[in-house]
Amino acid sequence: MTQGYTGFINFSELGQDTQQDELNQALSTLKASGASQISCWLAEKNADRIPLIQSLCKTQGLQLVGAVFPALIFDGALRNEGCLLKALPESCQTTLISCEHQTPEAITDQITHLEISQTGKQPNLFLVFDAQQPNISDILDQLYLKLHNSVRYSGSNAGSETFQPMPCLFDQDQQMGYGLWALLYETEFDTALAHGYKNFEPITATSTTGNRIHSINWRNAFEVYQEEIAKRYQQKVTADNFYDFATHFPFGIMRMSGQPLVRIPVAVEEDGTLVCVGDIPEHTVISLLQGVEADGTETLDLLAKQLQKPAPEYQVFYCAGRRMHLGEETNRELKLLTEHFPQASLSGALSLGEISNDEGQGYPLFHNAAIVCCPWV
Repeated sequence: MTQGYTGFINFSELGQDTQQDELNQALSTLKASGASQISCWLAEKNADRIPLIQSLCKTQGLQLVGAVFPALIFDGALRNEGCLLKALPESCQTTLISCEHQTPEAITDQITHLEISQTGKQPNLFLVFDAQQPNISDILDQLYLKLHNSVRYSGSNAGSETFQPMPCLFDQDQQMGYGLWALLYETEFDTALAHGYKNFEPITATSTTGNRIHSINWRNAFEVYQEEIAKRYQQKVTADNFYDFATHFPFGIMRMSGQPLVRIPVAVEEDGTLVCVGDIPEHTVISLLQGVEADGTETLDLLAKQLQKPAPEYQVFYCAGRRMHLGEETNRELKLLTEHFPQASLSGALSLGEISNDEGQGYPLFHNAAIVCCPWV
């Protein structure tokens, strides 16, 4: 089977009829090589192609693992249109789960039905969440309580960069939001995650609800944020220009070891509550963070340090918030990333949150502003 095949179809260069022909040809190639199940990462701009992809997969008799991301990564650059197709081996177990009206315990019960191999190898549990799912950290906690270190954890968030709900997960028969894909597969290669953001003095999120910070150090959250930015950068933050600053200066949840967990505020509510990507437990010690420099390589060096034995192929998930921070320098960083791993093939997507644990051990953690390198199966 062509396990190493990763096909990219650039819809922007093709007419409507040609798109169908190209998709059909790619799926036929996968089918002829022995594939029975494939993954398809689809750019948000082409979400209307989902019915076509589903129909062609059913015609070819292919099981489909699909997700919509704001953009894709291929050939060292971001692509705003197109799809990535990847053959999955027979041993890769997959399940698509609707999380609506279900407790974290009920959700994780469905994931733990996947059969963990008894060969002694530690498999990778790769998760793709709808970014609108409000309790991702709770689900990850429950997973660790049930699976512990029997698996390595990695993953990303799919959906729209507008943060508006959309049915971003799909298989050959259905399309849904507020859910997750779980893929369990064996690999001898490690996953790495890094962001390189630097923290300042600690403060405390004294009142929170899920992903909302109501107060910091017992004061209005937005007022404290305004003061922190004014003190450090002599800039005036208002409700109108808030997001322009927030992508450059997010919060970090401080940890005893390892990198802080980045939480990017994406909105400020009328009462001064800050809405973040990812939850912030009440009374958590946080810090204002400073984003990475456009010409820095610290993040890439951290990734390389974690990946002492490079895999032939990685799926790379690059945070949309990081792209907003670096702007036009994003493609430069992606190009440098490919140069850090000259023997590996890199492709993936722009993500709305990233998942990993530290060097394959411990709790799976939900990150923002990070780059994840996960070995393709």
